Amino acid sequence: MHFQLSNNIRAIITSYQQADIYRYVSVTE
Repeated sequence: MHFQLSNNIRAIITSYQQADIYRYVSVTE
């Protein structure tokens, strides 16, 4: 159960990082 929770958190963090990358690219263009 704890392992699954950590996986969910990692997926959320990854999605946030991708959103930041897309935002940075859209701002710099």
